[in-house]
Amino acid sequence: MLKLVILTTTTLFLLAQITSADQHVTSSTCRSYVTLMTENLMEISARHYRDSDPEMTEEKYATYFKRDTTPTRMFRERFGAAASSAQFTKFVLTLAYADSPVASGMDADKLRDELNDHLAADELEEAREIIGHILLIVNDIFVEGASDDCSVEKRCLTSTHKYAVSQTLKDELARLKTDIAVEKWEELLGIRPSIETPYVDDQFFTILGTEPKTTSRLSKRSAEGSETVKSNKDYVVLTKREFKKSDTSAELSFAVDCSISTILVEATKQCGGMKVYHPNSTEGRPLTWLEDKLELKVESSKRLGEWSIRSNGEVKKGCQIKVSALSTMGFFLTTVVPKKTGTGYQVIHSTPTPYLSLGCLLDFYGLKRAKAGTTYVAEQVRLVDNQGLDIIDPIKVDTDVNGAVSFFLPYGFDSLRSFRIQVEGTNAAGTKFVRMAPKLIELSSLLIEYDMSEVIIRPGLKVKIPVKVTNYGAEQVIYMDVWDEAQYSSLKPTQSKIGHNETKLFKMFVDVPEDAPPGSFSKYVVLGRTKRSAQSQPSVAVVQDKAPLKINSIVVTAIINSRFAETTIQTTVTNNHTIVREAEIDVLLPVDAFVTNFTMDVNGKITVGQVEEKKKADKIYNKAKQIGVTAGKVASRQKSDRDFRQSLMAAAGDKIIFTVTYQQLLYRYDNSYDYSVMLNPNQAVNHLTVDVHIVEESPLMFVRTPGFAPRDTKYDAKSVADEAPEGSIINFSADRRACHVKYSPSIEDQTETSSFGLNGKYSVLYDVSGQDMFGSMSVQDGYFTHFFAARTLPVRPKAIIYIMDISGSMSGTKMEQARETLRQLINLHDENDMFNVIFFSSGTRVWKDRELVAATPENKLAAIEFVDTHGWASGSTNIHHAYHVGFNTFEEYTELLDEEKSWMNDEMMERANRRKNQLTDYWKMICFLTDGMHTTDWKTNDEIAALVKARNNNRLHIHNVAFGSGADYDFMQQISAENNGLTRRIFENMDAAASIRDFFYEVTNVLMTNVRIEYEKEKVISTSQNEFDYISKGKEVIISGRINQDTIDSATLLADKDFAYKISGKLTGRGSSSDMVIDFEIDPFKTSRVASSKHQIAQFSERIWAFMKVKKLLEGIKTSTTEDELAAKTAEALELSLKYNFVTPLTSIVVMKDADRQKVVKELLKDEEMKVTATVAPVTAPVTTTQYLGGSITTQAPYLTNPVTGGNTGNYGGVYADPHVVLPLKSGVNLCFNWNGNDREVHNLIFHPKTGLAVNGMMVKAPVGINSMNGKDRVYIHTIAFIVPKSNANIIFTPNNITIAHYGVEKFTIPITSQFSISRQGLDFFVYEVHASIVKIQVKIDGVEYKLMIHRKSRVPHVDLIFEDLTHKKTVGKLDGVIGQYYGKGVHLTTSEDDEDHALLRIGEELADVKKYMMKMNPITRTQEPCWFSVSGGEALSKGEHSRFIVDSLESKPKYETTTTTSATTTTVSPEDPASNDDSLKSHHSVLTALFKEK
Repeated sequence: MLKLVILTTTTLFLLAQITSADQHVTSSTCRSYVTLMTENLMEISARHYRDSDPEMTEEKYATYFKRDTTPTRMFRERFGAAASSAQFTKFVLTLAYADSPVASGMDADKLRDELNDHLAADELEEAREIIGHILLIVNDIFVEGASDDCSVEKRCLTSTHKYAVSQTLKDELARLKTDIAVEKWEELLGIRPSIETPYVDDQFFTILGTEPKTTSRLSKRSAEGSETVKSNKDYVVLTKREFKKSDTSAELSFAVDCSISTILVEATKQCGGMKVYHPNSTEGRPLTWLEDKLELKVESSKRLGEWSIRSNGEVKKGCQIKVSALSTMGFFLTTVVPKKTGTGYQVIHSTPTPYLSLGCLLDFYGLKRAKAGTTYVAEQVRLVDNQGLDIIDPIKVDTDVNGAVSFFLPYGFDSLRSFRIQVEGTNAAGTKFVRMAPKLIELSSLLIEYDMSEVIIRPGLKVKIPVKVTNYGAEQVIYMDVWDEAQYSSLKPTQSKIGHNETKLFKMFVDVPEDAPPGSFSKYVVLGRTKRSAQSQPSVAVVQDKAPLKINSIVVTAIINSRFAETTIQTTVTNNHTIVREAEIDVLLPVDAFVTNFTMDVNGKITVGQVEEKKKADKIYNKAKQIGVTAGKVASRQKSDRDFRQSLMAAAGDKIIFTVTYQQLLYRYDNSYDYSVMLNPNQAVNHLTVDVHIVEESPLMFVRTPGFAPRDTKYDAKSVADEAPEGSIINFSADRRACHVKYSPSIEDQTETSSFGLNGKYSVLYDVSGQDMFGSMSVQDGYFTHFFAARTLPVRPKAIIYIMDISGSMSGTKMEQARETLRQLINLHDENDMFNVIFFSSGTRVWKDRELVAATPENKLAAIEFVDTHGWASGSTNIHHAYHVGFNTFEEYTELLDEEKSWMNDEMMERANRRKNQLTDYWKMICFLTDGMHTTDWKTNDEIAALVKARNNNRLHIHNVAFGSGADYDFMQQISAENNGLTRRIFENMDAAASIRDFFYEVTNVLMTNVRIEYEKEKVISTSQNEFDYISKGKEVIISGRINQDTIDSATLLADKDFAYKISGKLTGRGSSSDMVIDFEIDPFKTSRVASSKHQIAQFSERIWAFMKVKKLLEGIKTSTTEDELAAKTAEALELSLKYNFVTPLTSIVVMKDADRQKVVKELLKDEEMKVTATVAPVTAPVTTTQYLGGSITTQAPYLTNPVTGGNTGNYGGVYADPHVVLPLKSGVNLCFNWNGNDREVHNLIFHPKTGLAVNGMMVKAPVGINSMNGKDRVYIHTIAFIVPKSNANIIFTPNNITIAHYGVEKFTIPITSQFSISRQGLDFFVYEVHASIVKIQVKIDGVEYKLMIHRKSRVPHVDLIFEDLTHKKTVGKLDGVIGQYYGKGVHLTTSEDDEDHALLRIGEELADVKKYMMKMNPITRTQEPCWFSVSGGEALSKGEHSRFIVDSLESKPKYETTTTTSATTTTVSPEDPASNDDSLKSHHSVLTALFKEK
């Protein structure tokens, strides 16, 4: 006896594995991959017809597409497509049931090449299958070996994968549409007719062409014109019969249903004369003789019922009869067998074998739209042999054939039987239908088993694969062979005698040549045959790359300061191979993060990605591609593509360190902050650590980690334990304002669920406590961040009706995201909340009619089941009716309107009063989502809005989501505004479900509304945002602002500092029942807990302000209403993005090898024809493109000593810090002194009268509280200017910008955000190191080298300067200035015999006492050497007093007095200073000269 397991579904999906006859099959509750493919292909096809018809406007498209939409109905009735629903369905199934042929490594580009070859050869079936493989491989889903859930019945997709697969399908078909003829593209999708032919292929249905007048693609594609377009129909098999022996007569019956228009009867010559009889007829129509068969084609003329075929006489042995019909309804058969590994089933690509489990999947199409009221139901499935006899009892089923029928034989067949699948059923009127699978299922006595998925095939490697062959027939000789496209394989032995039920082992050898390209693949087929049976077992093997580079370590360091997180991921790999290999980094970024840095360190040589304005980056990148060099471009996410992926070819032995840094702001959701980092190294890593350092101004209420989990896992902090899971450690500081979370998974931990290592996210959840009524503050360096969460306010219960659009245009990813949103929102309700769910399209489907129910666990489960069962897209969009039903459901819970009372009896009024009183203290709301426009009737938006407003009468808050680009946002906004609600536009992307959920959760859990936070205008000059529509439970608003520095400076002069330092603020808003006003103050000099921590993001408070400012500007760009507004917001956002090194939609990072950069620069220089001196760039010098003279100038660094390590640093003089001056005047003699000045004073440091070169520095005073050891105010050099007349240029360096002023040309300013260089006529400078806090610059003027270190994140932003020995030949002649005055003169040092720490130093004719001293370390050279210190700023050795060196401005030259020098004296002639000729002064100098005359 055969034991059967049957599964029927009303969706298009499937089954579960059967391991014994006693087990039951349950259908998968997840989303069908078949349905996903159907919905996406419907959308692609519909948009294709819209685009190809000039009369099809967007409005018409939305109207027609949003009606009741099945594939056939959409094509025929909505767009007039002369297309076949069967071929469309076949394409869907080919994609959905495609098996991934390999474990990993297949090159998608090579698959695309093969796809193009098949299309060129008109091999559409093969082309469709390859597209299915591409979807799986590109998105790494259902890949054998990657997961146990890769069988056809377990293809459950996460929201991320659904979006990714849909996008890949659209991208691949869009690419093909540009590469092939549109007719071929339509044929591939199954939406174009084939040439008419009477031939019926046993394997698949054949498409018949329509009459010439109907085949034009220019036919009207509208509801009115489509009825004149005749849709294609397909030949389906009704029955087949073969007669094994002669008989005196023969008769065969078959059923004709309303979907059939033409019947084709074929018979072989052995059948003799035959006639076809329709119901109630006595005169049959004879079959016509053709060359080798009988044939008759007749129109059914809607004669429904049982037809028959009768022979005119004797029927001979071998007679075969087949009845086909031209029909709009049929099914496709897919056979499946258990997977070789794991659980579940896979599509069978060989012949079934006796005794082994076999499954059949029957996917129906097309009947639902055949005729109104003619929904057919399958009643039984029969397995019939060639004589039409049942080989097992009929299988009783009861399902709508718009779905699928699946059945399984757990133990297969006990003999070599061949059969066909026949489905029988009826409609409500009793009309019978019969469909038969055209393909005969034959069994083979041979079973061939081998597994290519575990085999690694690499160039130069020969592998042996065992092949097991089992014979279920009589003992016989089995002949074996193997075929593969690449001819790499052989099989031994080629034959062997195998007994009954015996298994023997054969060996297949695959020998891959050295030159086989990695990623290439070959199809393998192992063939076995006997005299009476044959078997084949196909497979695919991919030539793998050489073993992937081993990742040595992944170190993730995250610092969170006041909710602002900076994550640095450092990945180290080493190429231990003897050949060049590719090293790659692949990081998934959070959705709202900005990348701020990317570097590649190869053996100590660092390549830094440069943040550029997007157009400039595109120009560099496109030029790189044009000239054929490798370049990477990291842009902001498009369509939420959050992958950061870069690769680099690594030579043998290379050690590569990839470093990615990104920043994000953590937002409070459901009473916690969630920090997550994504990890997917695709291998186990010996050293993998995640360190999360949290530092907050307020005490930490809790810090919890659920550990590592799949990427889409959502957590409720309340359900996560305080104890750290295995592999994690949580340590708090003593004051609980800081916490360190460390995660160090072992190899066993990483490979617990997959041999490929971790693939998911590590999460840390935390919250802060102890906030004041106005929230909490974080203040640093003139910037503040204000957090307010309204934690002390009570939460009102709520009554909500969710109204969700399920019209046809919601199909695909949007519908799945809408369902997922509803599931999560329902689960988030408190038990005292009340809710209901309504779906709408043309009509509505209500979960609980005219009732709100409590959000108990039982009711939540029931509501979710309703969502999963009924939340499927079809129909048009009736927005007015949806609101109407929502009001009907709510009306008894609100204050009734007069017209509502008018139709109620006493019992109804009593119930309404009771329900109204039940919800007295509740927020009452409708949450409405739609993706389109009202299309069902002719009501205008204004009419609907007026009806909604009148019916609501301010009783309910109506919140709307306009989902996708087709939604009528203005209409939704109008309704919300007139009904005390809010509207959000959410676009289609992988994060849409979370965005919808967050919006509805926020607006339905409101604590305060109309929130406004104001600060003293004269003291706070810029805030990110200060008005908020509402504050929700568990969330907080964040305001970041910049304090007016001038106000602070003025305040410091006041005696009462405690009062003067405060900045007043006011927070206003409305709570659940009353208005609220909260006054507060900000202390701009408040001691910051974050600022005192060693785990600090450089100038975090300022970066929070910049981050939020850029986010707000980017949002404002989308909503700008004028060109001027758009331009202003774009310019400001770009400026901030470049200044703070953010990769935003306006900027990109360009990553390129240094040698390639040089090539690109040269080409761009040629293109721009700029007359800039091009010199050879240093090995580490990058390239930049800078706007200059109204055009684009690309500059390149000159040949310079390695700025990091090159040069003899001991010979460098310097002026640094506050400021210290150290001058190496000769070997062993370093002069040092401190220089002082006043705030904003400009001092000349170096002046060379011969060339006019001047170096000036502007002083800046440190803020109050930063005093020197003697209590005096400190000053630093804030800005340095180089005046270079020889180059006709002035260059000014500030902590954030470089300004270049070429004489006679307008100045231009370059933000210091990335490496770049400029070379011009003896002036070269190179920004060679850029960090958030430190910038290093090298300048060469006439061969003399200067180096600058800019400290832009210190408490006092300033510039340090060092320089080569100024006695360089290029500076021959007198030097002057604070520094220059000491060079080019004789230097003599005489130490005291009594005290070695004191000496007399003579420089030229000047003499002074000095003492031995150890000056602070030079921050640029990192050296600290002893020096001889001169007091009072070296005044005793100087040419003049402090005021002598002050100049008018940064770009002014000094006006020093002329001097005359004799052998014994130096006389200064100054008309303003008659005392300068005093004889006593001359005498003093003469004595000193005589005493220290060099011998």
